[in-house]
Amino acid sequence: MSVIPVLMYHSIAEDGQKMSVSKHNFHKQMKTMLKLGFKGVNLRDVLKDKSKKKFVVTFDDGYQNVFTNAYPILKELNLKATCFFVTNKIGKFNEWDENNNYYKKR
Repeated sequence: MSVIPVLMYHSIAEDGQKMSVSKHNFHKQMKTMLKLGFKGVNLRDVLKDKSKKKFVVTFDDGYQNVFTNAYPILKELNLKATCFFVTNKIGKFNEWDENNNYYKKR
């Protein structure tokens, strides 16, 4: 089996935070993968998909900006992604980050 790149993100935002990628850079990264001939697949289907060049996009924590900023880009480029949500915090805030120097309430 060939190596399958997994691109992992936390936040797609224009906030200059350490754990964020700007919308512009995220769009550019996704377009680059497509230009290189990769097909975006979700983690669930990575082994089922027979494409020779494929990659996976994941989002940790489930910040709202994944939906508001990343989803439109993924939809535009017809890409899939896998999100790992903190399910008992849906609709709430990221208290799990409070002890980090880069903490920003999301």
